[in-house]
This record gives sequence, structure tokens and C-alpha cells, in this order.
Amino acid sequence: MPVQSTTTDESGVQVITNTKYIADFNFDSYTVTRCESTCFGDPTRFCPDPFCEYDEIVVTVPPPGYEARGIYEGLQKHLLGTTVEGLVKMDGQAVSASYMSFYPATSPYKTLPEKSYALRSFPKSNFQEVYYNTTNYLMIKDSDYGNQQVSYPAYNTKGMPTKIQAFRGSAAAAQYDATGLLPFRSISNAGKTDSLFNITSYGKVFLGPQKVQSPNGFATNYYYENGIGRLNYTSDQSGRLLEKYTYNTEPSGGVVPVSNISWDQLQRSKTCSGGQLTQRVYVNGLAAGQVASFSTNGGSSWQTANIGSNGYAFTLTPTNNYQQFRARASDATATVITTNYHASCSTKPPITWGANSCTNTGGICQFYVSVNNVAIDSYIEFSIDNVTWQRANVGNNGFNVSVPFNGGGVQDFYYRAAEDHSQGDSGFLTRCN
Repeated sequence: MPVQSTTTDESGVQVITNTKYIADFNFDSYTVTRCESTCFGDPTRFCPDPFCEYDEIVVTVPPPGYEARGIYEGLQKHLLGTTVEGLVKMDGQAVSASYMSFYPATSPYKTLPEKSYALRSFPKSNFQEVYYNTTNYLMIKDSDYGNQQVSYPAYNTKGMPTKIQAFRGSAAAAQYDATGLLPFRSISNAGKTDSLFNITSYGKVFLGPQKVQSPNGFATNYYYENGIGRLNYTSDQSGRLLEKYTYNTEPSGGVVPVSNISWDQLQRSKTCSGGQLTQRVYVNGLAAGQVASFSTNGGSSWQTANIGSNGYAFTLTPTNNYQQFRARASDATATVITTNYHASCSTKPPITWGANSCTNTGGICQFYVSVNNVAIDSYIEFSIDNVTWQRANVGNNGFNVSVPFNGGGVQDFYYRAAEDHSQGDSGFLTRCN
């Protein structure tokens, strides 16, 4: 039976949500009693004899080319929880409805969604819920669904959609990894010269995406808690913190969460000015209302965070050694974490352009550039316009970026050392085809 839920909104209006699944559709069948001529091998019995009888269930199967055949095939594959129609009613009138059709048996994509429809005129008091007509094998649905809203014209061998076409709109496409299950590139306005890419990379498959890069070169990186898999924080392409997630797993009045800090290696940075080096370090995992303190002398003395509640800036004369930092949370002072940060202020020998490459994929130039002689614990920042700078996204010294071919020409590149912006250079590469 269809699943129905009833609620009441803040205005006292009753809201009914009704969902029909593949399991809710029955195809015409009838039962015939047969008699097995050999009576199942018993020589002492013969027809007619109740012992020799069995029931034969005859199902009227929709013809192969009909829309209903896709639902029938879904039943045979036990895809019982696949939604066919969703309906929302308020005060007895349909205010929202959607319907999904499936490929018939004549298609290589049988049982997979073919088209989705949405109700065009609402509210509607006489909405016709979809049903199967056993006389003409048709799926009868409300006339206000009209033309399809979205179609799914192509799938890969694992049943994942590779193209989605909006009605009177542009197409979207997706490319998957070697398993055919994880999408690593989504394409908007697919098949056009101005198509745009979003690129997703994965670390551990079951955690979720590790990085999503948009067509303009901006990226979002995702970081997860070790051993738990919960999303911890996100950063942009330059390593700047975008969002941090705090999980309060205790109900109100329960045990107050205790800080569980760790070093935020992406946020730390260093700059040089007037012959002095300023290092900035940060921690993650502070409980609400807590503050971190830091030590730069092995724990002999402690200073409260001077960048927000979780960061500390320390200025020193640069050396070719490591500066040690220790940190602890105000609610867990017995737990101390330690990290070392190289205290150099210059890159010697001077940094220079390294390996580079360009690959054209579907009209998109995939550039890779790199820089040699990067200082220990440093990293390179890159730009393609000398305005927007991004942190290296291949190790500490390499950079991948996608640029439309647009008829060729050259693409400018710029780099600089993170700890000393005066050290840098520019160059260009030819857009490949």
C-alpha cells in the first residue's frame, strides 16, 4: 500500500503526503488449477486427484515497449522501494506532485528512470493519482503533469546516469571513477563550447568527497575525524577555513563535552618582515566556550591564544632550525599536543619553475605547473590572473587547474613563496588541443 503521512502546519492546515512505490502496482493475474499428468511420479495416483493438482498463477505482462513494462521489470528485480509518484495535499487539494517513468523492456536501460514530471497547475482538487490500466497496458496519470521536466537519456553499466536533460533547458553530464559508482566530474551545459566542470576527488570512499573544484578554479576541501568519519571542517583552495563542525552528542543536561584538540596544519602560516619571522599556528577540536593556550619554550610558560580562541602568532629571528609549539585546551590542561614548524624565512637556492604539462579533455585544458626548491614546511601559492591566489593543490609545490581551450592562445601563470611574497615569478603555457 502507498505510504501516507499526515501533519498539521503552523496555521492549522492539514498536510497529507502520499508516496507510491513500484511495490504498490499490481498487474492483472489469475489462478488456474492444473493436474500433473504423472502425478509427480506417484504410480498409484492419476488425474483427477487432489494430490496431483497444483495452482498456476497467470500474470498479464505489459508488452515490452510500454511504460508499464519498466515498473513490471522493477518488481521482478525486487526494486520495491523505488518511488513512482509523490503527492502533497493541503486541505484536500494537491499542491505538489511528481511522477517518474521507467525505461521499458525494449531499452538497454530497463527498470531505470527515464523521465520525471512535475504538476504544472495547483492547487488542484480533482488530482488523479497514477494507476495501471490492465485493459490497454497504460499508466494513467494526471493530465496536468504535461511534458517531462527532466529526462535521463544515458546511463553507465552500473546504472548511474551519465546525462540529464532538462525540458527546454541545458543538459548536464557526469563522469565516474573506475568503479562506475563515484562521480568525479560533473558538467553543466554539456556538449556546448562553454560547458563548465566541477571536479570531485575522494580520499577514503566511504567518508565522502575530499575535494570539489568548481570551473572558476575555486575549491572546497573536506576533512573528517579520524576513526569516526564525521565531517570536521572545510577549507578553500588556499587552505583558509570555511566551516567548522562541532558535534554535541549529549542531550540537554548531560555530560558537558570536553575539548579534544589537534593541530590545524592547513591554517598555519608564516610571514617575513624587517628581518623577523612571524609564525601562526592553530588547533581544532575546542569545546564550546573553551580557549587554547600555547607554549614556545617546552612548556615552561604558557600564553593564551592571541588569534581568536584557537590561534597563536609568535615572532622570532629566523633560523634554519625548527620552532616547537605546544598547545592545550582550557578544560583539558593535562592533554598537551606538540608540533614543529621550520623557522626559515627565505628559500635557498631561489625557487624556480619546475615540471609542467597540458592535456585537452573535451575542450578543457588541464594544466599542471610546479615549482622547485621549496623551503621545508613552506608551500607555493599560484595564480592565473595575478589577482586571485590559491595554495598548491598537488603537494606543497604543484598546481592543477582547468581552463577552457577557447580557440587556443596562451595561459598566464604566477607563483610566490607563502612565507615571502617577494620571491616569485611569472610565465605562460600554450593552451593545448
